[in-house]
Amino acid sequence: MREFVVKGPPARIIFGPGCVSRVGAAEIRTLGCKRLVMVGSVRSLKNIPAVVALQSELGDLVVGTIPRVKENVSGDVVEEAGKEVGRLRADALIVVGGGTALGLAKALANLLPLSSTGPSQTPSPLTIISIPTTYSGSEVTSYHGVSVVLNPAAQALIDKDANKPHGIKVRKVAVRNQAVRPALVLYDAHFLQSLPHPLAISSLFNALAHAFEALWVNPMPSPQACWAASESVKIILRYIGNLDPSGRVADASESLMVMNELLYGAYLAAYSLDTEDLGLQHRLAHVLGGTYSVPHAQAHMLLLPHVLRFYEDAWADGGEKTTPLSHLKLGQAPSTQSLARCIFDIQRSLVHSKPPLSLQDVGLGQPDLEGVVHTLLEHGGIPMRQDVPISKPLLLGLLQHAISGESPPWEGRPASRTPRISYLSDQDFRAKDPEAASKIMARRHGQLLHLDRVLMHAPTVAQGWNAMFGSLRSGLRSIDGRLRELVILRVAVVNQAYYEYFQHYPVFLKEGGSVPEAEALGNWRSEASKYLFGAKDRAVLAYVDEMTGRIQVQDKTVKKLLATASTEAPESFVVELTALCAGYNMVSRFLEALHLTPESENPAALPRMPVDIHSTLGN
Repeated sequence: MREFVVKGPPARIIFGPGCVSRVGAAEIRTLGCKRLVMVGSVRSLKNIPAVVALQSELGDLVVGTIPRVKENVSGDVVEEAGKEVGRLRADALIVVGGGTALGLAKALANLLPLSSTGPSQTPSPLTIISIPTTYSGSEVTSYHGVSVVLNPAAQALIDKDANKPHGIKVRKVAVRNQAVRPALVLYDAHFLQSLPHPLAISSLFNALAHAFEALWVNPMPSPQACWAASESVKIILRYIGNLDPSGRVADASESLMVMNELLYGAYLAAYSLDTEDLGLQHRLAHVLGGTYSVPHAQAHMLLLPHVLRFYEDAWADGGEKTTPLSHLKLGQAPSTQSLARCIFDIQRSLVHSKPPLSLQDVGLGQPDLEGVVHTLLEHGGIPMRQDVPISKPLLLGLLQHAISGESPPWEGRPASRTPRISYLSDQDFRAKDPEAASKIMARRHGQLLHLDRVLMHAPTVAQGWNAMFGSLRSGLRSIDGRLRELVILRVAVVNQAYYEYFQHYPVFLKEGGSVPEAEALGNWRSEASKYLFGAKDRAVLAYVDEMTGRIQVQDKTVKKLLATASTEAPESFVVELTALCAGYNMVSRFLEALHLTPESENPAALPRMPVDIHSTLGN
């Protein structure tokens, strides 16, 4: 289990399951604070045993609690809490919660003036200690936001500038002040175990937004930000699909490890963001939260694929071959499809097609779009990049997709690419080696594939390939046609080998597979996919994932496979399955290295390959 200590500055970080119970009180005492106030929801402060035990261990140092935590922190909440902090003469706040609770604590530490002109940058008299219960990452940043009520004159000015009344009475002020950073952060994955699934998913999308924003705001992001952002995205995409609708992990033995890794990914994402400025993604989220009361994490989840697409289109229009997102080392995924589409599909897969899927689901309507854009352009303070034009029409287009929840115009078919080796004509194919050509054409029933036309550049390789895969396709005794093709499609999805998927998708359907099964292969472990795949399918897919992604296969995975093998010779089944998986991993590597393309150029004939969220993406 991952554990570490960062001594700071700016913050001392203790990371590891159980750290609050083991060293929490001792670490807090070393700060020298004498009057501690607990900040968090009633549930966090009263119902989490480790928090109750911590308060007991700190004894008389804890002088009170502030259980009033409200999404999108507003000035009146800060004012009320500030009076309580003053009455208690507090010198430190122990925050048990996510971005909302920390937002309140940071606003108190920032001594926020309650006016529409925004906060000051005065030093804080309060020390903040954070015990995160979400993946927000606010605990390691100097950012927070507060919703400010506009006076009538400011509201009238907005309406006048826009030439129409928008009814905008509140806006969210983004604040950056090094003084509000927590002095101590205790990362304990036990505190994530009761986080409801919808909140866990939206919170992790919040973390992903931090990582992406860190890369695209600055034209030259620091090496540290690039590494942290790339690593965080890789980790979050690796583990986010393991959360089931209970908010926990389907395999209970791995639950704490998965949450610990996700917490680490969120920490890295926030670290990367704090080295840069806030960009379009966060400015939009602040407008939606401050003015339209959209929960911050939900705003990020609903906006992220559309903002990603906004940047992708801008860089494509500018002819950019290397973009800030090129820093992300995510295996083969970006080479075959839009990264925005990956995130969109992952979002849909994880929320199981239940609301919220669009900004409309959280209360926004078409009439609100003009107000959102006006507030953003006039008060958003978006850092400008010369290679990314930001204008009212472009922003309206972005929001149009986000408000409807519809997929922007990407289709997830393979990116256009040129084969690296020429496709031999029928005549040249036969001339290379007539005997080998005859055998290959017989197995293909006279219909040569692009793969055959490339392989025949090396006739000996082509002949051996034909013999081996002829056996794997028709000579297996313990694996039926549907299961064989299920394995091949899963290998293709993990490796993002589109040509392999294109060839075997119709064969899978012919052998008895279904379209829903094929579409679910990107997230086959999810609760929603359980009815599609039986115990044997799931044991096989787990084995294929480890062979393909990790190479090393765990003993428990092999034992499950043997236990579900419904044959008289289970060891023969495992050997055949291993050969099949290994063989088609070789195929996908060959196809992707040489950029083979589908035989059909008709988009309607190209199936949509699902995005994988279980493999060790980026390893």
